[in-house]
Amino acid sequence: GSISGKVTDDATTPNPIQGVEVTLYDSTGTKVGESVTTNQDGEYTFTNLDIGEYSVKVSDYTDSNSYVWQTTSTNPKDADITATASVVSDVNFTMAKKTVTMTVSVVDGSDNALTESVDVTVTDGNGFTDTKTTSTGSVTFTVPVGVTYTVSDTTPDGYKPSTSQSVPVAADATSASATLKHTKINTVTITCYAKDDKGTLLSDVTFKVYSS
Repeated sequence: GSISGKVTDDATTPNPIQGVEVTLYDSTGTKVGESVTTNQDGEYTFTNLDIGEYSVKVSDYTDSNSYVWQTTSTNPKDADITATASVVSDVNFTMAKKTVTMTVSVVDGSDNALTESVDVTVTDGNGFTDTKTTSTGSVTFTVPVGVTYTVSDTTPDGYKPSTSQSVPVAADATSASATLKHTKINTVTITCYAKDDKGTLLSDVTFKVYSS
């Protein structure tokens, strides 16, 4: 007999995933033969199987962009070969990118939460980007694991720009975080007077202030 199926992503219109490792086990949990990998159509097949109870399991998959994919289906799936059903098909799996929550804190020079409104952007080199606005000093993003992100934000009035952060998120990460710090621009009040040689205040005088 044979057991076959397909592995696709979780898009509204599913796309096949090539290169996913699929393993077959018998009723005792013993691996049957060698694992196979899905083809360009996301399909796999096990052939020359005896009548019996089997289970099919897919492994986590890392794609060419280093994103890690996990199955969202029951894993493993049962597939029984009987005398009347020697061909078992449509043992299919759906996979989605593994994600974690990234918390980004926006603080002032004293590490206090910045309550001015800023736009925080998280991006990687593969086309993922997300921007959210916060005025509480903290914002969260859902990001795929396995890649490194650049975290940056806009600069509120009266503050110096923060330094963008590079945040690697490992494949086995359970969370991620980054902190963006803005130091306040120091200001002073300068009061200027102009007097003539007799000490009389003059009006309509233009003053220029230069920084050194």
